[in-house]
Amino acid sequence: MKPRLTEAKWEATEASKLISEMFGREISVVPSLAIYGPPVPWKIMTIRDVDVYQGDRARKWITKRERALTAAEIDRIYDIAAQVLPPRYGEG
Repeated sequence: MKPRLTEAKWEATEASKLISEMFGREISVVPSLAIYGPPVPWKIMTIRDVDVYQGDRARKWITKRERALTAAEIDRIYDIAAQVLPPRYGEG
């Protein structure tokens, strides 16, 4: 799983750089890796600075995080991300 952890960390770092540059201040992007398939014996484990959890916990991982942004900031970041981040798996 080491290559996936490395990729998740790199992707989060690059997203943070691109979004922060357009936003005008640092925006931290937290790397995470959801595992689908075999169950994992933990809720959330941080491995090599990447949060790893079972796929069905993704919603909880996202919604239970500390809130540090206003709704307007979230909307702005969403718009910026749509502009600066390339689609990972094509246009959909």
